[in-house]
Amino acid sequence: MGRPKHRLLNRPSGDDILSFQAKRMAPHFSALFLLPGEFEVSPELPGILVPDLQEYRSQGPLAALLSALQAAQTPWVGLLAIDQPQVPPSLYDEALTQGARDERAVVYLDESRKPQWLCGLYHRRLIPELESALSQGIRSMNRFWESRPLLLLPCPDLQAFCNLNTPEQAWNAGWNLPD
Repeated sequence: MGRPKHRLLNRPSGDDILSFQAKRMAPHFSALFLLPGEFEVSPELPGILVPDLQEYRSQGPLAALLSALQAAQTPWVGLLAIDQPQVPPSLYDEALTQGARDERAVVYLDESRKPQWLCGLYHRRLIPELESALSQGIRSMNRFWESRPLLLLPCPDLQAFCNLNTPEQAWNAGWNLPD
């Protein structure tokens, strides 16, 4: 995109993308964790700031997931990428219903049947496996999940995984990059 995605502004509301995501997701969860990595987060946002664990600072989604799971008071944690502002909150209810019994993770497939790792539910039972993988240098979600069972669900809304990866995609979805 050429600039940090956290600076994207929603044209209708004027909210930056993190505020937009936090405001729309907060009512649907018992707690909302904000995993900012190296970005600054406004204290007015709904949610609990969860920094990366010191030993895995800025080491990607697996490290952020471990931080969230360790901070959680509930068995399941939902993960959502900041650049997927069209994912409906109802997908998480469906994922919980589908995977609440035996699964350690429930992840949605996009229209090309590719797992959307940053749109799913993850169980706290994963903590030891994540710690082990990270200590072995595994940082990739694909690599972590290649030999682990999980439930993959087709997404009922093909527009849900619209990623804002280019200025054109952002503009077409109603977002601006400030100067």
